[in-house]
Amino acid sequence: MLWGSKLGLDSLFWRKLNIANLYFLTALAVLPLFIYSVFNESTWAIYKLFLQPFALLTVPLFYARKLLTTTKI
Repeated sequence: MLWGSKLGLDSLFWRKLNIANLYFLTALAVLPLFIYSVFNESTWAIYKLFLQPFALLTVPLFYARKLLTTTKI
């Protein structure tokens, strides 16, 4: 691992973080399709312009912080 040894995190932490990112990115791939099919095009554009980038920036940080506080390193 490139950063694993420098950060001092164990493999269980990385596995949990990778699985969480897999679910999160899958949800980000499916959610725009649902929004586009249910709502109008302007709602979809607002989602893609504001909500999805905000989620991409904040959700992984919050989940990593949660994992760091609950996982014994």
